[in-house]
Amino acid sequence: MVVSCPANKVEEHGLAQGDMLFTPSSETPEDTGVSAVVMEDLVNTVYSCHITRFRMRDEISLRYRKYLCNHPRVLCQFSRLCKGTTRQILVREDFKSAWVAIPPAGQHDRIAGYLDEATGKADRLVALRRRQMELLREQRAALIQQAVTRGLNPNAPSKTPASPGSSKPQSIGNAHHSGASGLSPTAST
Repeated sequence: MVVSCPANKVEEHGLAQGDMLFTPSSETPEDTGVSAVVMEDLVNTVYSCHITRFRMRDEISLRYRKYLCNHPRVLCQFSRLCKGTTRQILVREDFKSAWVAIPPAGQHDRIAGYLDEATGKADRLVALRRRQMELLREQRAALIQQAVTRGLNPNAPSKTPASPGSSKPQSIGNAHHSGASGLSPTAST
């Protein structure tokens, strides 16, 4: 996708390595103020009016910046500061007034390395659990399919309309009670 804008906007709103981008508004206070860091110079790339950009002091490690404002205490400050009814909004002064933890410069990369490793491990575990949940949903669907088409005996022939002696397919409105748990007859209207 190519978006054009005046040359002065490219210079004014361009993105450079180390820029911090924030969501200044959202439907909920918890989603307001979330940040990301531009990790490389992005030539001819601008940010939109729906994003707030800050250029940080160079003393703060690039790797550490991505964690700096996504700390729960910082996000809590943003949640308390935002105002609005249908959309929660932060203004630039709200971002400037936030208190953040800046350890000694020599520790930034060490802390960021630890957080990269720990959050990476957590992300991999979350992905694994999601895959397990997906497989369990598939297993559940297969069990339901088997019970409906074969009954509780997995070795029984399938009760599909193509099987000899099987009942004809019916709409739910015409299904009759079989004496076991099942659908009750319904009255025609």
